[in-house]
Amino acid sequence: MDADARDTAKIIEAAAGFARLHPAGAVMALMVLQYIPDSDHPEQIVSELMEAVPSGSFLVISDTTTDIGDGASRVASKINPRMGPTRLTPRRAPRSLRTSTASTWSSRGWWDAGVAGEANPHVVVNAFAGVARKP
Repeated sequence: MDADARDTAKIIEAAAGFARLHPAGAVMALMVLQYIPDSDHPEQIVSELMEAVPSGSFLVISDTTTDIGDGASRVASKINPRMGPTRLTPRRAPRSLRTSTASTWSSRGWWDAGVAGEANPHVVVNAFAGVARKP
């Protein structure tokens, strides 16, 4: 599917055919939310997508974070000037995982997924990953 991550209606419509074949699935936002500015409400985007999936579905998020060292902020300051209108927005992990339906989930959590880049193994970009299941 070719869609802007902020266009939840288009994503939900395109996924509807798949949902008829598979009753539960996953919303996966892997290293994506960092490119959605706060003004576009990334938590609301995740919430809308999760509201559209059935019980038993999973949410999987990974993103850069400012909670673990300053790697994400340093990378953002270097690459943002070269990215045109797109901007890397590193956030604290709990904010990135929060959604309006988070209190109804049976499990949630996050952990450090910091990795060294292949282009420069001496630069570590701190990231987190989290998984939650909709009851």
